[in-house]
Amino acid sequence: IVFADKAMIPKVKERPLKTGAEFDLFFEKALKEPKIQTTFLQTTPLVLQMNAISSGKVIFETNPEFRADYQEYVMLRYADFEPLYSEFYKDRLGVKYV
Repeated sequence: IVFADKAMIPKVKERPLKTGAEFDLFFEKALKEPKIQTTFLQTTPLVLQMNAISSGKVIFETNPEFRADYQEYVMLRYADFEPLYSEFYKDRLGVKYV
């Protein structure tokens, strides 16, 4: 979940588990799909945000232009930090970062 209104982010941070569970239940009922798991992307690490936009699925949006701007923002930030992530994984974990 990505909020266009950034004023919502502190409210979500106050009670992330309850709010997240409410969203999950809402989408499970609305889409008749079990085990939908949502996350508030703006409160997660950049790597998770990139993973979500590259391999996740959009299930609802109100503003496609906002989503495109958000995805561009994440991809540009990720491109800046990707060399550091690669070096960290190689040095600390001995594995290649994918």
